[in-house]
Amino acid sequence: MAVRRFALWAAALLLMGCEAQSDFPDVNVLPDGAIQDLNAWDPGVMDPGFDPGIDPGGDSGTDPGLGDVGGDVTDPGLDPGVDSATDPGGGVGKAEVQPGLIDFGYVQMGQSLTGRVFVKNVGDGELSVTRFQVTGTTRVFVELDQEGTVSADGIDYKLSEPIRVAPGATIERAVRFTPNLDAAMDGELRIWTSDPDQPDGTRIFLVGNRKRVCIRTIPGEVDFGFVTLGAVIDVPIQVEACGLLDLEVTDISLDAAGLAGGMSLVFDGFAGGVAPSVQSPVTIPSGTRATFQLRYAPTQASPVAGDGTPQALRAQLAIESNAFAGGTYLPVSGAAVETPCAVPVIDVVEDGALYVGDLVHLSGLRSVSPFAAVDSWVWTVEGPSGAPAVVLPFAGMPEVVLPLGAPGDYVASLEVGDSDGNPSCSRASIAFRAIPSNRALVALSWRPASGVPVAPLAGPDVDLHLLHPNAAGPDRDSDGKPDGWFDGPWDCYWGNPMPDKATWGSSESGIDDRVELVQSSEDGLISEIIRVGMFCQAGRIYRIGAHVYSDGGLGAVDATLHVWDGLGGGVSSTQRLSKFDMWEAATLACPGGNIVVASPAVIKKNYVVGPMGSVR
Repeated sequence: MAVRRFALWAAALLLMGCEAQSDFPDVNVLPDGAIQDLNAWDPGVMDPGFDPGIDPGGDSGTDPGLGDVGGDVTDPGLDPGVDSATDPGGGVGKAEVQPGLIDFGYVQMGQSLTGRVFVKNVGDGELSVTRFQVTGTTRVFVELDQEGTVSADGIDYKLSEPIRVAPGATIERAVRFTPNLDAAMDGELRIWTSDPDQPDGTRIFLVGNRKRVCIRTIPGEVDFGFVTLGAVIDVPIQVEACGLLDLEVTDISLDAAGLAGGMSLVFDGFAGGVAPSVQSPVTIPSGTRATFQLRYAPTQASPVAGDGTPQALRAQLAIESNAFAGGTYLPVSGAAVETPCAVPVIDVVEDGALYVGDLVHLSGLRSVSPFAAVDSWVWTVEGPSGAPAVVLPFAGMPEVVLPLGAPGDYVASLEVGDSDGNPSCSRASIAFRAIPSNRALVALSWRPASGVPVAPLAGPDVDLHLLHPNAAGPDRDSDGKPDGWFDGPWDCYWGNPMPDKATWGSSESGIDDRVELVQSSEDGLISEIIRVGMFCQAGRIYRIGAHVYSDGGLGAVDATLHVWDGLGGGVSSTQRLSKFDMWEAATLACPGGNIVVASPAVIKKNYVVGPMGSVR
């Protein structure tokens, strides 16, 4: 009887080993202590503590072949300590967590994909699941009855009530990935249980969007510029699958403004030759492009703004696809004109409040013509009365400076033309206001009298000078009196562009009597400009001059001097000069601002300077 009982007990253990196979595919787990080789099993060698229910001292006598020692002993059956169902305190829960990796694949923004995790109790006691923690991402959520605590690195779910799993039972929970960034996701889900062999939890690796769909359009925006009525302009739009997965395009369309303005789409060269749709999407393999045409064929002229500029049509081209963000949009613009013309565009460097004595830098280089290259610029200025309102160095240059020599309002305007002779479509204008500030400006501009174009650094070199009353210097003109020009500390020019303030006037920083050369030139392509703070001692008179250092081999120059007193007055004077001429042009009284131009002009010929004046 005892032999049969042991045999039945061994068979039961063997069956337990078979039944302990995991419910998960391709995973087989044998419980601890399961017999795997029946031939190697010795029923005579047992762990005495394994089955305390077996009576080693005797048997009931029904099976004398197993060492019956007498006595009628009943067999209570299997040890209840092995059966957790009958002895809750005698078993241990063991956790088997599956899978080891969840790969969500590719998920678009705003969409979700759910995976599942399983925790099976393969032990012989109850198992408690106490915590789920996601790290490395905040876009993976475990679907539980309670909310998790979100941090910068993830979400932590510490369960207020553990999930209890009976021996052999399995729990299942959903894990949801909802991306919000076009980037790969690499994270980790860790699950803590009461399994004593897994005190640090069990890890499940999380990955997603390692391969994504990407869309790029070439170009990224379209500006047709100005198109004459009756013209048809096509711009090719390339749609590129720039990711590691194929791009699927389900729609390409123009908004109502674009359609109404004369824009359309042409799909002759696109895959399938027709517009893609949800029913008939177009697949663009990864790393390749497909091309369609954006057409502009206006039938009526664009409305004109108050400054005479045609108002551009603003439209949008939309592409729907399986790219991460779904929709991609291209800004589209264009304007229709009745006759060909060039469009003036003004850019301003300065921003914010402007004061008297400031220089405003204006550029017309972004002016455009859809018909030919822009090759002429004409600037005009309206400013306060009583002072020259000009741009420097000359009004026909693409980039100029507007000196704010007097307080009040200024309006700078630009007209352009192109190399085909097309005129300006309109006049572009921009307004400024100069806030009062007692600063004077002195500017010198020049160019070859012959009108020959000047190349950078290859034109005539004329130097602007402003002398302090203390200026003495050598008598280069041999008239028996010191000239003052090029006198070290007392002449503001290229060799002394920022005279010492304390030497020339007050040492107090709050008193603006500073004199400085704020812009210099060696070829006349920009002007030389000196700024003068007018809070100086009464009775100070500055002398202003111009010296032709070099004519650049281009002969005589026409030089123009502008002087603004900063108070609302100013003068301009032009003089033709030759190489080595010294033009003693004017005087400026400080602080009163009185300007006197020498008449007749005082020009000293062959005014050759020494080493200080000849070294650049």
